[in-house]
Amino acid sequence: MERSRLPDPEIRVDGTSVPASTHLVHAGAYQLTLSTVVPGLALELHSSYLGHPAGDAAVSHLELAPETGPHTQIELRPGSDLLVAERRACLYDHLARLRELLAARRGGGEVTIEIPDGALDLVETA
Repeated sequence: MERSRLPDPEIRVDGTSVPASTHLVHAGAYQLTLSTVVPGLALELHSSYLGHPAGDAAVSHLELAPETGPHTQIELRPGSDLLVAERRACLYDHLARLRELLAARRGGGEVTIEIPDGALDLVETA
């Protein structure tokens, strides 16, 4: 398994830029792990996706933040709803969860995340 760094997502919280970095690791077409670290907010999100279109997709998110400690969320989704082999869908899901996490930490403030084109290309080819 090889770890690859994606181009950094452009995150803004209430209009202020927040640096972050995202890495991916995969073990074949049906498994992907994405990890994003937001050092200025002492926040990490690690998301793993395992699934096949003909079965279920297992999704787990591990959130690390000093105020709340580790929190793990696990869910099963129909494989046809979240195609793990189409890694873009996993990146969108991971960053949507990160946006929810950041908004909750900021008391519902406005959080936007833009994905650089290079990240979309790399997540598909890595």
